[in-house]
Amino acid sequence: MNEVAWQNLEEDKQRRLPTAPIGWTVQWYPGGDVRQAVPAIVVAVELPGRLKLKTFPGNSFPKDIAGVWHVKSKVHDKTHNQTTAHCGSWDYPPGQEVPKLHWKAYDEDLERRETMLMAAEDQAARQTAQFQAKQTKKAQEAKKQLPEILPAQT
Repeated sequence: MNEVAWQNLEEDKQRRLPTAPIGWTVQWYPGGDVRQAVPAIVVAVELPGRLKLKTFPGNSFPKDIAGVWHVKSKVHDKTHNQTTAHCGSWDYPPGQEVPKLHWKAYDEDLERRETMLMAAEDQAARQTAQFQAKQTKKAQEAKKQLPEILPAQT
């Protein structure tokens, strides 16, 4: 029933996103351009893989940027999308390995989505069975309630 939701879940499993905790140092890429790295600190975790950053551009005042997705997010696959243009993207500094703990939030989110999809399919199957039972019962009652044929008058 939820083919698109299952397909999105499988795609997201193939493209896992890390989530840096608050206070972690990352690099922010304005406009998603990985050639223009700006140092940043994680101020808040909005969603798994999406952060709010305090950026420190050179010769400028620090500024907060919300809604910044990791560079591997499928949001950035769409060319000329407003999210990438306004919020940019983030990644760990070069050479830094992603700690295993940083994958936990995304993996838990995938598990939650999978559980919800399975529950929704179970509920849909129960509702379909109930609907079929009601339709069968109505059809049987309709057959019983046919009027008797009246004798012809002469």
